[in-house]
Amino acid sequence: MIDPHALRRLAVLNVIGEKIAKEVRAVKTEIGTALGRGSMTAFATPGDPNSEILGVLTMSKPRQGAPRIVDEQAAMVWLLDNFPNEDGLVEARLSDRGRKALIAAVSGGGEVPGVEIPAPGKPVASFKQTAEAESQIEAMLERGEIRLFEDVFAEAVQQ
Repeated sequence: MIDPHALRRLAVLNVIGEKIAKEVRAVKTEIGTALGRGSMTAFATPGDPNSEILGVLTMSKPRQGAPRIVDEQAAMVWLLDNFPNEDGLVEARLSDRGRKALIAAVSGGGEVPGVEIPAPGKPVASFKQTAEAESQIEAMLERGEIRLFEDVFAEAVQQ
């Protein structure tokens, strides 16, 4: 038989886990937006580079999308006009070689009707903790340097 207290504990942990995940995303976004691009180190004593390193936040470069063919008819006309002596680029549809030639032309800076480059995606903030971070944070909790609910969950609990 399943212990109903264990089931309730699972429900509580699940809700807290979701609140933590939401708070992590919000803080990553806030810090990442302020940081721009690059990385920043988290120290056990904030602002003290001589204290233990807890991890590093990295803000990625926005990913640039690859060119894609959105209007095959317009792209085929352009291809035939610009490569009139090339055989095998167009069949009843663009061949794989033809598609590659169009993508290469746009990737090289050309403008081709029917081919577009999507807008860059949003940069991604990631945090990689050090191997020692867990034990360092547990020690900070034991020493009373941080209070889990008051310091960490203050905003998450209010929402």
